[in-house]
Amino acid sequence: MKGGKPILFCDFDGVLCYDRFWRSLPSHEYEKMQDALFRGNKEMVNEWMRGAYCAEEIVKIVSEKTGMPYERLWGVFIKDCECIFFDDSRSTCELFTKLGGTSYLVTKECNLPYHLGRIVEKNGI
Repeated sequence: MKGGKPILFCDFDGVLCYDRFWRSLPSHEYEKMQDALFRGNKEMVNEWMRGAYCAEEIVKIVSEKTGMPYERLWGVFIKDCECIFFDDSRSTCELFTKLGGTSYLVTKECNLPYHLGRIVEKNGI
């Protein structure tokens, strides 16, 4: 890229974080939720990660497909997101520090900037 900023492609799931949404549900409910949303619905999940659906819409869909109460699913989703574990290895943090405003960040997930902000804040970058 002549004369412009370099581009950093960054993936959240399996790179910066290995935690799962709704991971604190009991295992039988977690599996039910996984079947309803992630297994066989790759297109919808990709659309969610790109901003076509908001989290509330996804929770409503999962609630309707599983029969689990929306309020409970929403509460677990929020609680699990608030305590999500990030890879705060020095190499990841050092990379963001070195790049600091000198590159464009491109990601598939529309919610990644929020999570990256938490990494930056936590590590004083």
